Amino acid sequence: MHIILGALALLVTLPILLKRLADAGIDLGGLNPFLWRRRRKWQEKFAGNPAFLVADPKEISEGSGPPSQRQRELIAAIRSKLSHTRPAGAWN
Repeated sequence: MHIILGALALLVTLPILLKRLADAGIDLGGLNPFLWRRRRKWQEKFAGNPAFLVADPKEISEGSGPPSQRQRELIAAIRSKLSHTRPAGAWN
């Protein structure tokens, strides 16, 4: 009987406590795992490298012809930056 009374007391006092905490300005909505997942996905998309969002590299090329020498140099610089290596011919 004392276990049932303890459980009932818990069921009554827990919502009252949560409401009083919310009234005091302490928000417990951050404990929601679905909210964590949604925030994490948005943070990865927002803070991620935009080069990884491109599905087809042809989408970013200017025009329909082959890439120019300047474009090739830029692509090489981006690749070396992403792989943390030096471009070919760089000594320092």
